[in-house]
Amino acid sequence: ISLFPEFLLLLGLLTLLFTNKFRSAKTPKTFFTVSKIYITLCLLFTIVFYNRSGFPGYLENNGFTTLFKTVVYLLSLAWFYLSCKWLLIKNRSSLRFYTLGITSLLLLTFAVSAENLLVLFAAMEKSFAALADQK
Repeated sequence: ISLFPEFLLLLGLLTLLFTNKFRSAKTPKTFFTVSKIYITLCLLFTIVFYNRSGFPGYLENNGFTTLFKTVVYLLSLAWFYLSCKWLLIKNRSSLRFYTLGITSLLLLTFAVSAENLLVLFAAMEKSFAALADQK
């Protein structure tokens, strides 16, 4: 249950993909709303489970990681909101943007909580690979 915020981010990513597949009106506001719900829930559960560790020895949460994750979640909400406005003005598709944002948040939460260098390396490597794939 201590990995519930990370599970919610993964569930939010899957919800974005299902929304893209089954919804006919796909606007940036739709993807922003889905992302906003899941990031807000992640923020709530990060604060609730502030001192729980999913895999002791690999991931550890403490006051510093909770504060950092809280600030990152709040900044990502602001970033997603401003990007939604920009994407609406430019009338561009936003699924790739929001999936990349949620994926980056997921990998960043693992990297911040990493107690083992192998976990840190794996999270950062996947994050760099996801960002290098974008143009």
